[in-house]
Amino acid sequence: LFAAGALGLLNFFGCAYLGSLLAQLPPGAQLPGELGAVQAVFPLLLAYAVSYVAIPAVRFARLQAENAAVAQRNANRQAWRDALRRGGSELQKRLEAASRRGKKLRLVSEEDVAFDSSKSLGEQPEQQTPALDDFDRRLRDATR
Repeated sequence: LFAAGALGLLNFFGCAYLGSLLAQLPPGAQLPGELGAVQAVFPLLLAYAVSYVAIPAVRFARLQAENAAVAQRNANRQAWRDALRRGGSELQKRLEAASRRGKKLRLVSEEDVAFDSSKSLGEQPEQQTPALDDFDRRLRDATR
């Protein structure tokens, strides 16, 4: 990790040095041969050097912020856990009330089912047929 960072900084400062050398040339001057190719691709080299350093730096900052948020959530959870462990008569009453409320589950029987999506419309219970017929009649009347 250290070597990658050092390479990125060396690349960045090397581009800065090359840029300062190219800036000393008169405007519009073209270097011959391989130096001309380096001069032509210098903007790409500079963009690469900047992104090689900037992308990990931005990622590091974003991860630090996310980790801080996770640490804050964990601290809040621990505080609530400690409050629950300390308890108290008022808290105990509330927990018992919530427990009683949670045990009152309503089971849905076959008679309570109004529509079953696993069956086609023709296989649905007969009590739906009058309501569907009424809906179809109203739809026909509305479109006339």
